[in-house]
Amino acid sequence: MGRKINYEIKNQIEKEARRLFLEKGYKATSMNDIAKVIGKEKTYVQKHFPKKEIFIYNFFSDLLDASDLFFAERNIKTKDYYMNLYLIGQIHFAFLLSTKEMKKFTIDILSDRELTEVLIKQDMEWASEYLTHFPLEEEREFKDNVTIVMGGIYELAYQHIKSGRPLDPQKLQKKAMMLFTFVQGLPIEETDKRFEENVISDALFADAITFLRKSLFLKCKAYT
Repeated sequence: MGRKINYEIKNQIEKEARRLFLEKGYKATSMNDIAKVIGKEKTYVQKHFPKKEIFIYNFFSDLLDASDLFFAERNIKTKDYYMNLYLIGQIHFAFLLSTKEMKKFTIDILSDRELTEVLIKQDMEWASEYLTHFPLEEEREFKDNVTIVMGGIYELAYQHIKSGRPLDPQKLQKKAMMLFTFVQGLPIEETDKRFEENVISDALFADAITFLRKSLFLKCKAYT
């Protein structure tokens, strides 16, 4: 029988790691830094998080879950799966671009090929949770399409942040969804109209960013 995982400790480590990532940047934060701030040795952190990349996978998983919860709690979600992805995507990118610290954190991730692959894989797995009723071949095609779209969009975001060019999260997400609409073979004109009807207001953006910041940096999602 395996040793029972102490989720309270894992949450503590992850919370402190995220705080350091926000303060120093992901690349500038070492496993030793994380260990020091919780008063432990590096091996203690590695026992719970063998690789630093796990923090990133968990962070973006929590970001998507928290974005989904934000709309669910406000009864804003629709019955249209693609429109829900569009709503979530808008605050997803708005949050990643919300502050100087978040932009630094984001470019740290997107400038690393392996981390970007982790991010795309996480997006693909999260989006695919809703596709269990699809035939296997359609699931595979959907995952390929997510890879095509998010790979391109993350590269676009990286180039904008790196060059200092302004980047509108709504426009970025619309580009992503229009490309996804095309590769999925959905009716483009009809879908485009639905996108225009689901553009998020500035007030809702501000509310979402506050909600996500508290969810991701002040308290980590409880492990179950």
